[in-house]
Amino acid sequence: MATPFERIPPVPEADEMIDAAFAKAARVSETSSGFESQQGMTNLAANRISSRLGQVVEGFPSFDRLEGFYLAVAHAAVDVDEVRKALARVDWASEQVERIADDAQSEISKAETTDEAIQARKRAFARMSSVVERVEDALETLREARARLVAVPEVRDLPTAVLAGAPNVGKSTLLSAITRASPEIESYAFTTKGIGMGHIEDDDTYRTYQVVDTPGLLDRPADERNEMEAQAVEALEHLADLVVFVVDPSETCGYTVEQQEALLDEIRGFDVPVLVVSNKADLGDVYESADVTVTATEEGGADAVHEAVVEKLRRVTDDEVSPENDRQKP
Repeated sequence: MATPFERIPPVPEADEMIDAAFAKAARVSETSSGFESQQGMTNLAANRISSRLGQVVEGFPSFDRLEGFYLAVAHAAVDVDEVRKALARVDWASEQVERIADDAQSEISKAETTDEAIQARKRAFARMSSVVERVEDALETLREARARLVAVPEVRDLPTAVLAGAPNVGKSTLLSAITRASPEIESYAFTTKGIGMGHIEDDDTYRTYQVVDTPGLLDRPADERNEMEAQAVEALEHLADLVVFVVDPSETCGYTVEQQEALLDEIRGFDVPVLVVSNKADLGDVYESADVTVTATEEGGADAVHEAVVEKLRRVTDDEVSPENDRQKP
């Protein structure tokens, strides 16, 4: 099952699109001459530009038809209203290019000399260029939106644990240790720039469980949270059957235990079971209220988390999910 965003095509730059269309049209003059050549060049250039713009518009999903997680994460990742406006402008440009071609065809057909036909075609090319260049800012908006949306991982219909916590507490390391995922892991905050995905096999029930790595959250009001934090909240609200909250009692993450506890209190408000993991035990500090204490960076250090996640997801989902994991999540 693909995400609604996977089929968004690459969004070309205005100059690139114009140059490619006109270069393609120029080949017509090599196989025909006179009025026929000018008409063919105009039609081919217009069709190529209009089609490319149309593909961009049609490739974006209808935000009105998105639901659940994908709708929420789209709003977290991009300014949906701005994307809609950009799509409308690109659609307008596509229609304008076709209209310019129609006008040019009429003008060329009325030309009395080949030179007049050539001039009519050149005027059409100039107008097409102007129209496409006018929407370059809209194309740039769509390029940026596409880059963010295509990075959204596929959400399967599986019981799901969501990793949460302050930045740099070790969530990505933990995801790598308990699943087959290979997230980017660095020693600075906010490495996770989107939502990552991994999976755990339950050997006793033959189920597959989903583990989602979210960007670091901060204990602050929703309207002060950045895009990455917003995505994390959306994942928690729409996906979580279990929240694995990671605490760094050593405070090397840059946040005090008290700050992390305030965030934990907020997470508990989502009315989802919470497994509290005290990480970085090798640094000598332990969060006493944790359910599990580990050092995720050590070989086998996260085995206890793996077992606890499997046990809790099995318990949480026994009454909700069939052995075939028959549930619609997103």
